[in-house]
Amino acid sequence: MSRDNWQGTCWHCQQKLEASDYQRENRCPACSKATHCCRNCEYYQPGIANSCKEPIADLVTDKDRANFCDYFSPASRPAAVAADVDKLLQDAENLFN
Repeated sequence: MSRDNWQGTCWHCQQKLEASDYQRENRCPACSKATHCCRNCEYYQPGIANSCKEPIADLVTDKDRANFCDYFSPASRPAAVAADVDKLLQDAENLFN
C-alpha cells in the first residue's frame, strides 16, 4: 500500500485517520493518542515475540508511543479487534497469577 493512500482508524478511539495523520509525531485529532505507533500497525499482534509479525523489526518496548519503525503500516483491521485481543491476554494473565 502506498503511503499516500494510507487510511485507517485510531487504535484507541476508532476515529477515522487519513495518510497525513500517520506522520511520526502526529496524534489522533479526537483522543490525542500517537498514530504512528505499534498499536496502530498492521503487524501488531500481542502474544508473539515483540508483539510484531514483522520478524526483523527493531524492538519497541512502549507500543502506545510514536516510533521510527520503517515497517509501520496502518492496521486494516478494526481497532476494536486489537483491544479485544489485549483484553483477552490480560484476562488470561490475571487467571494464572
